Amino acid sequence: MPKDSFLATVNRYNELYDKQDDEDYGKEAFRLSGIHTPPFYGCWFGGSILTTLDGLKINADMQVLDKKMEPIAGLYAAGDCSGSMFSGNYPEYLVGCAVGRTMTQGRHAVRYINENE
Repeated sequence: MPKDSFLATVNRYNELYDKQDDEDYGKEAFRLSGIHTPPFYGCWFGGSILTTLDGLKINADMQVLDKKMEPIAGLYAAGDCSGSMFSGNYPEYLVGCAVGRTMTQGRHAVRYINENE
């Protein structure tokens, strides 16, 4: 990350903190914190940190697939680790989206296992 860009971002954030008004992103004032004492560190933060973008490929019964797209016996995946649902985006304002998917797929996998193995 370029130092000048990072420091400009820190300065802008401190300006918003001092005003107690996040004009850029709408963060609530009580969530703002001043960033004043170096050293400063930065990283890119996005959906890929919250969930996998690829993950394990699965079929409709949550069976993990191999490179030939064949089920791997006894291996199942549910939820975020099954991948690709949140590619490039994690909709944090859709409450329950990830957990709902995980619970639904997990329930289906357990029912499938009970009936077929």
